Amino acid sequence: MRPERKPTDGTCRWIEGEPTFCAWRRDENPVTKLWIHGRFGTGKTYLAEYIRSLVLAAETPQDVTTCCFLDDVVDPRHCNTTSVLRILMHGVLSVRQHLIRECLGDVPPEHMADFAWSWDAARRLWQRVRDALQGDGGTRHVLIIDGLDRCLDRLHVRDLEDFLECAAGTGPFRVLILSRPIWGIPGLQMRPGFSLYEMQDADTANDIAAMVDARASSISIGDGEENGGWDDEKTATMIQKITEGAAGMYRWAAMVLDGLEANPSAEIPLVPPRLVQRYDNILKRIQPREGEDPPVVKLKNVLLWIVCQQRPMKEEALLKGLSLLDNQATTDLETGSALDLEALQREISTRIGELVAFTKDRTYVPAHASVREYLTTAPGDLASSRDPKFQYHDKEAAHLKIYRACTLHLGQPRSRDPGDPWPAEPSDAMRQAWIDKVEGRIADHPFSAYAGHWWLRHAYLSGTKISLNPPSRNREPRAEHWVLLRPREPGGKQQALWWKEMWWHAEHGHEGAAMKAFPGNAESLVKEMLEWASFTPSQSPGPGNGTPRPPSRPPRPWPTWVKVLIVLVVLAAIGGGTGAGVALNKG
Repeated sequence: MRPERKPTDGTCRWIEGEPTFCAWRRDENPVTKLWIHGRFGTGKTYLAEYIRSLVLAAETPQDVTTCCFLDDVVDPRHCNTTSVLRILMHGVLSVRQHLIRECLGDVPPEHMADFAWSWDAARRLWQRVRDALQGDGGTRHVLIIDGLDRCLDRLHVRDLEDFLECAAGTGPFRVLILSRPIWGIPGLQMRPGFSLYEMQDADTANDIAAMVDARASSISIGDGEENGGWDDEKTATMIQKITEGAAGMYRWAAMVLDGLEANPSAEIPLVPPRLVQRYDNILKRIQPREGEDPPVVKLKNVLLWIVCQQRPMKEEALLKGLSLLDNQATTDLETGSALDLEALQREISTRIGELVAFTKDRTYVPAHASVREYLTTAPGDLASSRDPKFQYHDKEAAHLKIYRACTLHLGQPRSRDPGDPWPAEPSDAMRQAWIDKVEGRIADHPFSAYAGHWWLRHAYLSGTKISLNPPSRNREPRAEHWVLLRPREPGGKQQALWWKEMWWHAEHGHEGAAMKAFPGNAESLVKEMLEWASFTPSQSPGPGNGTPRPPSRPPRPWPTWVKVLIVLVVLAAIGGGTGAGVALNKG
């Protein structure tokens, strides 16, 4: 199976300078099995084709190179480990036909068409092929498997683990696997004998630029300015824009160029139509399947959080935030168990791994800017016939959910004890003790640190109006900002100071201002925080002094005697006017 397109001339050569790949290519122990992984759309298939060409160029008549490109498999039902073994067996036995009888001798030819290709059957046959090749001395065998993550279905996880033991275990093969990163399956990519290489944006940056340059130049030459083509200046500008917009995503750049080749005068779309269709298909995986346990976390909430987060959080803190999005968790749970985190990783990796990147510091971020745009744009505004049920929350609704999750967490009993206050005349030792206290709290309560720093910003982005007036019967019962912001509210003063200390440290600590005089009084911080969150002065505390406006009182009802007097006056006025009209007519 071969990719439809070959790599652009001069690209993918960076891999030849990687020491791990060089050792694998020369078949130097212990690097006989190499696993290259990278984000969705970063050109792994082109890289696999390039590596295949390198191996074939050095191949002798006794060597066997077998490839499986799963991105070419159209029917997703065939994206499983059984199909991979069938493809590999077909490739090997097509070259070593004298081994067919030895491997399939007990399967009558007339029954081959009806052979039941279960995983167990495929594994037994593959073991025979391995044993036969082991005795077929004097040859080198290379297996290249691209897109193995397409087999990463929850129903096939166990098969995938078995597959690695079967296909890449002890045997006469050099094995190369290319895939997206696979999380949540302990040790899957750390199997004994495998060396790992993670593709970086810097690896593919020059390749993307070269591909864009080659194709963009053909647009300008093929059409000409008089036909809507590009002149040299526009070509250079478009090359730069597309290369920068790709941010390491080869597929995004290629799809953008596909559209521009059809219409050179079009604008560069942040989400090309073909990419919208691909994202649509990815979101379909989130829908529940018959007979399947519900996911440990709602993956839609994962997507909501990563596209609206103001700063990526460690996965333990994210798990806590996810549990609060629908106000389901009210207990003092700061981190999930190892099982919860493993389940979160597995669900993300198997269902929406193309949309999410898992960073080295254990945070989740959108895999590309197009993911954020796709998830926050209404279906009618994208060049797609996306089913409305896959449309995600609009931005205001998403920020509102996160804002409420943050304030729910900050209102827990723990936050009523801020510890030792900022001293009135602190010494250096006292300042350092206060800093240690706040930094320790941030380390111990990672979601509290995020919630304390960012809840006001989420409130602003959700369109929530912040008021320091007490809640009344005529107002929405949820008034988290009243408790968290108003320093003199009974039971609220200590809560306010607890998270305000973390906010102050997050905003000023990196500038050394935490070593200066922390205001100490929660009341004096309110105005600065509201202005930081982008609230207008009319939504901020009273003018100039940072104090809350006095609570507004509802108007008092009129006494009964006033109401009666008003009625009598109105009736008298009506009666007098009627009489005057009659007299005028008589006159």
